[in-house]
Amino acid sequence: MGWFKELFFPAQAPTEAQLQSGRRCLITEGAVAAVIYSIGTGNFLAGYLSCLGASISFCALVAMIPQLGCVLQFLSPFVFERIHHRKLAIWIMCVIYRLSLGVVLLVPLVVPEARHARLVVLVLYTISFFSAGLVTPGLQHMTLGLAPDGSRGQFFARKDIVAACVNSAATLLLGRQLDYFTDAGKTYTGFLVIGGVCCALAVTDAILLALVRENPVKFVSRMRPADILRPVRDPVFRPLLLYSVVGGLASGMATPFLSVYQLRVLDLSHTFITSVGVVSAVAGMAGSWFWGRCADAAGWRRVIRLTAAISLSCTLGWAFIRPGWGPSPPRCSWWPPPPVPAALPSPA
Repeated sequence: MGWFKELFFPAQAPTEAQLQSGRRCLITEGAVAAVIYSIGTGNFLAGYLSCLGASISFCALVAMIPQLGCVLQFLSPFVFERIHHRKLAIWIMCVIYRLSLGVVLLVPLVVPEARHARLVVLVLYTISFFSAGLVTPGLQHMTLGLAPDGSRGQFFARKDIVAACVNSAATLLLGRQLDYFTDAGKTYTGFLVIGGVCCALAVTDAILLALVRENPVKFVSRMRPADILRPVRDPVFRPLLLYSVVGGLASGMATPFLSVYQLRVLDLSHTFITSVGVVSAVAGMAGSWFWGRCADAAGWRRVIRLTAAISLSCTLGWAFIRPGWGPSPPRCSWWPPPPVPAALPSPA
């Protein structure tokens, strides 16, 4: 048990060399985590649930669970800001989150009945993203504590750029292989490959996170439940809070339906959707640099208003998209929406 104690409860503070090694692990871990999240959400989730004979409403219900799990972030400070060595608790929650997400895609191997498989997927997905909602603020705070003083901006920029590049390449490859298996009439095999990749990445993520040397918290917070309402009482911060709530509510209601709409109504292929995601990631990286310069020159208030206007325009633009405007996916036994099958076909 000496190695376990050394990993999670070291007797001495980490050296600068150990912290630097941990930062490299965090950059790699962030890229792996981004791929796992993309695999378990969006068009991959909508296509997988369609294979299980799920209705559009059920697909949207499952897709809304990540938004619902974010509510648990309110409880996170009361858990992680009271622990001196928080790494073990964060590691356990991350393993539950990411491994459950990978197992979701392997359910047909164990539960052949489609109706029962959908219920198992719903339970596992709920466990996964409720764990994610609880652990995310703690993981972010631990990462912030490991970022180098004086160059935190560079560290997080490098971390985000690496994650965006790796995630774009991985999802594009997985989308192409899924369309390949779908064209061959073996859609379940394609999703099982994605599930195996997700589980392998979850194990890799757990190893990388375990190797990070925690910078123990010197001050343990004694937050009170009333502290949650402190931002609401601040008249200066209140308009920004209201904007964030309204924007988050609209996004939370629309986002779960978007992937279902792309696959089931617009009839787009996984390759096309992931390719557009790559373009979006590149534009996002360039936009971050441009938007930062605009904020410095014109002020954050003007940038926020302009961002809100662009976001609203993009959202409303989906109402004018028509089926057939993008490449259609290969046809298979469950496309378009099928009657609910009594049992799943063999993955082979």
